[in-house]
Amino acid sequence: MLVVTLTILDLDVAIGGRSVPAWNSPDAQILRERGIAHEDAYVEHLRSSGLAIVSFRGLVNDDQAVTETLQAMQSGIDIIVQAAFCDGDWFGRADVLRKVDRASLLGAWSYEPL
Repeated sequence: MLVVTLTILDLDVAIGGRSVPAWNSPDAQILRERGIAHEDAYVEHLRSSGLAIVSFRGLVNDDQAVTETLQAMQSGIDIIVQAAFCDGDWFGRADVLRKVDRASLLGAWSYEPL
């Protein structure tokens, strides 16, 4: 009897052995939309408190998003939405980063996820 786990299927997709199924769950789409609405409301709350905000949600070019994220961090922007990071083959986005008064290679500030 062959048992195929989700982890094995995910690994097979990652190494190119199979492609991701084209079907998307309608429930997942609703959750995604609600998540974006929640994030938008939270960011608007932060903006209304006077914080300077930049968003990279609309950037689909990963390299550009990473470059602009680094530039925003170096400039000391208060809030960064959909910050993009990469390290070799790894790529990811942070929903919301907030500048904090903790020294780092950036200067007298650093960032933490909210």
